[in-house]
Amino acid sequence: MSTRNKSSTLRKTWVLGLFLAVLTTLGIGLNQKAEAVVSDTTTITVTIAGSLSVSVGSATYGLGTKTLNETYISTAGIPVTNNSASLTADWQIRGSSSASWNPHASTNTGTNNFNLRVLISTAGSGTLNNSNFSMSNTGLLDGVGNNTNLTNMNFGFGSNGHGDDIAINTTRYLWFRFIAPAAISAGAGTAQNISLIVTAADSSTYANE
Repeated sequence: MSTRNKSSTLRKTWVLGLFLAVLTTLGIGLNQKAEAVVSDTTTITVTIAGSLSVSVGSATYGLGTKTLNETYISTAGIPVTNNSASLTADWQIRGSSSASWNPHASTNTGTNNFNLRVLISTAGSGTLNNSNFSMSNTGLLDGVGNNTNLTNMNFGFGSNGHGDDIAINTTRYLWFRFIAPAAISAGAGTAQNISLIVTAADSSTYANE
């Protein structure tokens, strides 16, 4: 083969090799660009803030004038409603001392001691007697600090007589039995105010009892 033909053949081989190299490089570049198109995700989290609230439908409940050792049972339920903003609630109920008398754990005996028991019901009307306020289905509003926890005790009459996991816009009714002190050394002739306090807490705050 002549030198001229040999040179021409080498030039064609080099040009073809360069052309193939360019195609290969472009191909790799295209493939790399296609493979780089991936997707990822970000999550947006939002919470609507709730606000616990409870509404007691009766500001006062007058018992009138009672004699020593007299028992009084409420004649109508006091409505209590969970009016929270989108929150299911547990209720805690407690009673206070009055200016002259104190709640007693189990009796009204002694001096200046009254006995107060309460139940929660779905029924707002009816007639109750002492049997409705047995130890197994009612709570005492007394004890150390007058803070007996009645929240999850399944007591009362009607259905679902408890203060556990109360849905929004749900109303329950409080019924109570009051036994006046057997003896007093103060407060005669003076009206005594006893607070019935209902506190709302987040659902499942209190364990079932």
